[in-house]
Amino acid sequence: MGGYQAIMIKPGTGMLHGGTDPRKDGQVAGY
Repeated sequence: MGGYQAIMIKPGTGMLHGGTDPRKDGQVAGY
């Protein structure tokens, strides 16, 4: 089965929050 990565953008500030599934290889990157 697959894993996931996600980036959430906070509407008021534009701040990026990221998370990744620790059971799979992967990373979250935003700029």
